[in-house]
This record gives sequence, C-alpha cells and structure tokens, in this order.
Amino acid sequence: MYYYTINGQTVARARRKVSKVPPSTKQLASRQRMKVVQQYLIPLVQFVKTTYAEVCLRKMFTPYNAATSELLKNAVRGEYLDYNIDPALVVISKGKLQIPQDAAVLVSEGHLQFSWNGNGYKWPISNDRAIMLAYALELGEVIYDLCGAARHVGKDTLYLDDSWIGKTIDTYVAFRSEKGDKTSESVYTGSFIF
Repeated sequence: MYYYTINGQTVARARRKVSKVPPSTKQLASRQRMKVVQQYLIPLVQFVKTTYAEVCLRKMFTPYNAATSELLKNAVRGEYLDYNIDPALVVISKGKLQIPQDAAVLVSEGHLQFSWNGNGYKWPISNDRAIMLAYALELGEVIYDLCGAARHVGKDTLYLDDSWIGKTIDTYVAFRSEKGDKTSESVYTGSFIF
C-alpha cells in the first residue's frame, strides 16, 4: 500500500501492478490524450496551484489534477494519434468570482495591453486583481501576472520577452480576490503573432 496526504487528508492506495495484457486502442487513445494535456500543462504547473486552488478546497484532488481534468473534458480535439489542445477552450483559472466583462488584448511593441469593463463595480469586487497570461505553445513558455491592476482600473500591461517575437501567443485574463483566496473563471482573449 501507498499512503500520502492530499489537502490534509490521508489517502491509501494499493500498489500498482504491471499488466501483462496488451493495451486496447481505447487505452492507448486515453494515454495519448493524457500525454497531450500534461505536455500543455508543464509550463503552467506553478500557475494552476494558485488559479485552481479555490475549486480544490476540502476535496481529494490537487489544483493540477483539477486543471488536467478540465483540459481533458473540454480542450482536447482531434482523433487518436492526432490529438491537440484548442487554446480557445482552455480554462487557466476556475472559481466563483465574476468573470472579466468585455475582455480584449491589443498587441504593442514588447507588450500586451489587456482591457476589460471596469465600470459599475463596488468594493470588494472593484478591487479584484487581474490575472493575465500569455502562452507561446511553440516555445513551451508562459508569461503571467497573478496580481495585476484592480478590476475598476479596466486595463493593465503584460510585458513579453524578445524571444517571443514572431511567435503565436494565446492570451487569457481572469480575476483574483484582493486576499488571493478566490478566483474567477478565465476568458480567452485571442491568439496573436507577437
């Protein structure tokens, strides 16, 4: 038996055995889907610890497990031997805060200008902080800010590395409470060549 702790709860599992039966096509397809998702999540491991933490409170899974499940259910497209991730269907943050309204991105020299509707919010919602993320799949790299401008400001800037010039990037925005304990679901703000 293996014993370990998840979110303060002790879990016991039986030791895994190596199967002598060749895997079926369904098993191989499932393994390939999982591999595609795990490769996509490699640069996001630390990021999702924060952005998926709210949905894992008092549950028997980790933020990484929650992000993996979300991508497997909603973002994997294609057929066996040709699976890929659809960036427009990726959710990089999950929670109960109100999502960004009218979110958009403008590409400028060396940075991305994120914007959202910041009008009409009252405290404490008006002080939620922007979470901005840019993902260069070709490079396998992300650049993000977990504590951007307040919601009422309506805009913020994310600076990118020069090595990203000429690369396709996917962008996302979400919000995090001022205390940092709650998040919103993310909004896909488009794909751009930087």
